[in-house]
Amino acid sequence: MKLYNKKGQMSLGQVPGAVQLLVVIAIFLAVGALIVQSVQSNDAIAAGSVAYNVTDSGLAGLESLGDFQSLIAIVIAAAVVLGLVALIGFRS
Repeated sequence: MKLYNKKGQMSLGQVPGAVQLLVVIAIFLAVGALIVQSVQSNDAIAAGSVAYNVTDSGLAGLESLGDFQSLIAIVIAAAVVLGLVALIGFRS
């Protein structure tokens, strides 16, 4: 089986790499959120200060990035399904 198909198509050989990339992104987002949250909960940072507001915005940004992971997973699954349909269609 070829690892690379036409431009823009995903083959079955590329699926494990895409899934691993999705897991790595989730881990980085989780660790980043933990770090920013621990900085925000520091006693030296007063609520309403610039530093508190920046960390609050950072947490909101990490949350919105995390929300896109389900969309990315759906796109990967759709690419696999379309690849299988095309593979079956070309063999018939």
